[in-house]
Amino acid sequence: MLMNSYFSFMKTLLLTLLGLSFSLSCFSQDPNPDLFGTWYLVSLSGSDIDGEIFVVDIEPSITPSLTIFENLEFQGVGACNDFLGLYGFANDQILVVDQFDNTDVACASDEQNDFEVSYFQNLVMDQTDLLYTISFGDQGDDINLLIENVLGGFLSFSNEPLNLDKANIVAVKMYPNPAQKTLF
Repeated sequence: MLMNSYFSFMKTLLLTLLGLSFSLSCFSQDPNPDLFGTWYLVSLSGSDIDGEIFVVDIEPSITPSLTIFENLEFQGVGACNDFLGLYGFANDQILVVDQFDNTDVACASDEQNDFEVSYFQNLVMDQTDLLYTISFGDQGDDINLLIENVLGGFLSFSNEPLNLDKANIVAVKMYPNPAQKTLF
């Protein structure tokens, strides 16, 4: 009888430890909460391009973005086309693209078309693992997201739009309000 109690206790203990181990490993695979939000593409590199392409160098100018939601759905804009999809998680730093769809409109220039093809290829990478890293800038309020694919290509994002220069923002005063004939 004592032996049955011992085995019953050991069985319960083992099942509890296995359950705890499983729940802890699942918990550790939660995404970094800083991943969720809107990201503005700064630069990209891929196997199909030489070096790194910076968004500010593309003419006419573009503002590619990526918004990742807590349910791992994502959407964004390339050079001239919209896209949406769904990520899955391999672990706490690996995203896997489960779905990806985009509009297919010709952009205003060949440079924009070429850029967008590279952007979308790096973003999806044939549904393979994408390693993501989040880092904080010197000021603490700017956050950077780096997405790397298995072929060495990468996408570098910032949580701040590129075309906004905080140093050049000026206060504007308009009066009188409401105006009848003249507005200063």
